[in-house]
Amino acid sequence: MNNKPANAQQEEAQTDALIPHNYPTLRLSEEEIENPFLVLEDFFSFGHLPDVRQMMWEWYKSTVTGTFPRDLDRRERKEITDLFEYLERLIEATHLLNQRRLIAEWKDRGIR
Repeated sequence: MNNKPANAQQEEAQTDALIPHNYPTLRLSEEEIENPFLVLEDFFSFGHLPDVRQMMWEWYKSTVTGTFPRDLDRRERKEITDLFEYLERLIEATHLLNQRRLIAEWKDRGIR
């Protein structure tokens, strides 16, 4: 039986909807989970912004046109594969940062 008032239950449900608690990180190390900013550093050591943009453009073009194996050399295909892996880690890291931000905001509001 739940002894919480209805409004407290509603606030908790809203909090749970905004803060996904149990999404696992699949690509991050324990150190990166503790400090997601390490992933940002690692991403931009992989390539500077213009380089990443160019790789993403090549990835997009080759995917849309279906020329991935024909138009790109081995190095370019490897870069795109690496970029995908970096982006996957970057998404996980930004998820953690956002989750921690939301939890802090809710705590500041006294909801959790």
